Amino acid sequence: MGAVDSALRGNEPGAPGSDPLLITTRARRQADGTWTVHGGKWFVSGAGSADLAFVLARTSDDRLADLQLVQRMVFEALLAIRSCRPLVFDTITRYDTGEDVSMEIGLAKVAAARMLNQVTDAAMQVYGAAGFGPDTPLPHLFRSGRTARILDGPDELHVSSVARRILR
Repeated sequence: MGAVDSALRGNEPGAPGSDPLLITTRARRQADGTWTVHGGKWFVSGAGSADLAFVLARTSDDRLADLQLVQRMVFEALLAIRSCRPLVFDTITRYDTGEDVSMEIGLAKVAAARMLNQVTDAAMQVYGAAGFGPDTPLPHLFRSGRTARILDGPDELHVSSVARRILR
């Protein structure tokens, strides 16, 4: 099989760099399965010798929320949040009644930190580059989630402590 040279068409006139959030070129799938592309590109890398070109474009006016992958990410996030909540509340209730909650605190801390990481990571994935911008709380939540796995003892310390108590 022979080699194929390709070109990437991402940059657009009037848009700095190749930020995908600034792409105005639109692509719409036709009834026959082909695509119609409307827009303009410049600084096409490899255009002079390309056998094949890749064009970055926005598709129709599809909403991310209509994609099954995004729906699954939202479902998994809610499942993680709702699964963690009873563990945290049970720990608080036991603490309020004077029980030794050393093991429960470790379980709740690790579960909540993992949940925060999972949920914010999924949100960052859905938002893409915009998730790193100042217009969302995601960068702060992402840093907080990572920090939560370290503060008050790293997850590994809590895992070992809980495991030792179980195996007594």
